[in-house]
Amino acid sequence: MFSADSIDLERYAEQTAALIGLPIPPDCKPGVIANLERTAAIAQLVLEFPLSPEAESAAVFVPIGGGTGGVTG
Repeated sequence: MFSADSIDLERYAEQTAALIGLPIPPDCKPGVIANLERTAAIAQLVLEFPLSPEAESAAVFVPIGGGTGGVTG
C-alpha cells in the first residue's frame, strides 16, 4: 500500500514541477513538501477506510444544495 515514507517527496516535487514547467523557488520548497506530506497523510486515511464488498460509488454526483454542474457517470 502507498505510504508517504515510501517515496522521496522532495524529489517528487522537483520532478513533477519540472514536468509541468512550474518553477519552485527555493524558499517555497519546504512549504511545498509540507503540503505534499499533509496530502499524503489524508490520502492514506481515505485508502485505509474499510468498505464492504457491497459498497459502490455513486453513479451521479450532485453538489450539496442541488443546482447544476453535477457530474454524472
